Amino acid sequence: MQRRTPEIIIGAVLAIAIFAMGTMVFEVFHNTLPEKTTTDWLLVVSNIVLVVFVFLQLRDARRSSERQLRAYIYVVKTNIQPSDAGWTIKFRIKNFGQTPAHKARIHYTTQIVPWVEGVPVKIDLPEDADNLGSIGPISDSFDFESTPEGSVSAGDLNDRISAIFLVGRIVYDTVFASGLTTNFRFYVGGDAGWDGPGEMTADAEGNDAT
Repeated sequence: MQRRTPEIIIGAVLAIAIFAMGTMVFEVFHNTLPEKTTTDWLLVVSNIVLVVFVFLQLRDARRSSERQLRAYIYVVKTNIQPSDAGWTIKFRIKNFGQTPAHKARIHYTTQIVPWVEGVPVKIDLPEDADNLGSIGPISDSFDFESTPEGSVSAGDLNDRISAIFLVGRIVYDTVFASGLTTNFRFYVGGDAGWDGPGEMTADAEGNDAT
């Protein structure tokens, strides 16, 4: 169960402030305006300011609560190894948030691409997605394994002739919002070279999230 005590308290204060302001406005305009003193008007204005202030505090508290409690899905681990089939890429995604992610799906591809004039060719994601369902908070994760088509030598990776990429997008819903995305892009070869089996390098572009 989510703890929402601060929001409840702020909401109660907001309700009291609105009631007080409404009462004061009624009192001011119920009788003839000339009879009202400066103090009466200052009290009305201060109540209005109080309501606005509490409203802003409530809005900020709600946003802060959402940021703290919502699901966050990221790639937590990558690994590339030469194999009999060519190259084997493994990676893991994990929910680092405090609430579950729902309707999670992932589009991803692994590709061997030429490194042309210091820039890899464009890589398009497949339209089909793997549906993952819900991903629990903190400890829940999914592991993936893929073998890119084609072949490339470690020498070509190290000489900036080719690169091997892992590119993908995770789309998921939280209890607060729908259609959140995490884009990821890792590679070896190209300007990253090849240091042997292990973690892939996160690209300077293509790693972002909402």
